[in-house]
Amino acid sequence: YQRSVIVLRILGIGIMLTYARVVFSWMLTAINSEKLVLGEYVISISVNIPLNYILILKYQIAGAAAATIISNVVGLIYLYLQSQKVMAGIVLFKNFTKPALSAAAMGLFLYYIPSQSLFILVPAGIALYAAGTLLARTFSRQEYSQLLSNLKRS
Repeated sequence: YQRSVIVLRILGIGIMLTYARVVFSWMLTAINSEKLVLGEYVISISVNIPLNYILILKYQIAGAAAATIISNVVGLIYLYLQSQKVMAGIVLFKNFTKPALSAAAMGLFLYYIPSQSLFILVPAGIALYAAGTLLARTFSRQEYSQLLSNLKRS
């Protein structure tokens, strides 16, 4: 099992990279930039295949793990740079503050409630977050009406 420990340590690094890549991928997908996400996959695969060919011959499974990590880093850098270009015109702090404060209030409230059933905690959290966004005027009336119409359809 000794050889697998090395591989698991290498791939453990990849977990953090995967989470970061997913955040950027979802963000770009949410703003209709799916082609950039597809570009990241193409670049990552283009890096991974030759690295696998080179590293597996010399380092076997540890080489495959290293190739995966390196291609993930390349993909993450690409997604980061693309998201910086696409999001340059969007003021994130202004759009982020009110929902973040509502989420923080909800989180603190739920954290300090004595242990309760999820059937109580989940609706309470939803209600508190909704109240926070309403009080902070986070969304326009049009956005609320669109949300309600979407909920009615589903």
